[in-house]
Amino acid sequence: MEETKQKDITEKWILEGYKYFAETGPEQFSINVLSKRTNLSRTSFHYYFSSKEEFFDLLIEEHYHQVEQFNVAIRERNIVSAEVLAKLLNEYAVGVRFHYRLFLFRHIDRYNKAYIKGHEINLSNGLMEWLMNQLGMSLPSDNARRVYYMLTDVFYTRLNSMERKDGQVKDYGELLLQTISDFKLLIDRH
Repeated sequence: MEETKQKDITEKWILEGYKYFAETGPEQFSINVLSKRTNLSRTSFHYYFSSKEEFFDLLIEEHYHQVEQFNVAIRERNIVSAEVLAKLLNEYAVGVRFHYRLFLFRHIDRYNKAYIKGHEINLSNGLMEWLMNQLGMSLPSDNARRVYYMLTDVFYTRLNSMERKDGQVKDYGELLLQTISDFKLLIDRH
């Protein structure tokens, strides 16, 4: 019973921490605020986690799990069109926002590594091939990988620009469709 309770509390910290990190990133992250959001004491946080840094490592692990779940959903729904993927992206909005925070903090090694690993999970699950089909391109794997990274970096750069201008973006799918469409225009011109 006690073990189950401890697991439930740990999970509550991590799941709410994941959402909170997605909203703020590491620099604005406050254990006091997270404590209020979970209705758990700050002392409880320090009982379950030795430091904020250890906690961030667990949040990054949770992110990898969420990216895997996103890829499972892609396979289960047999997503072939950009429009359907765009809808799914909105269902995984917290994961998109978390990955966006990793993108913003790529200058810090741990977040850069996590950003890259999140993409590597997508790549190992066939997202690069899907993207090449969407773009109507047939490229060697290394070149296709570079195109994938360029497109996702443009996506997150646009997201950053939009957030600075308009506040939090609500429709990640529309932004993805726009980015893919713009890439298609560039490819068609060459």
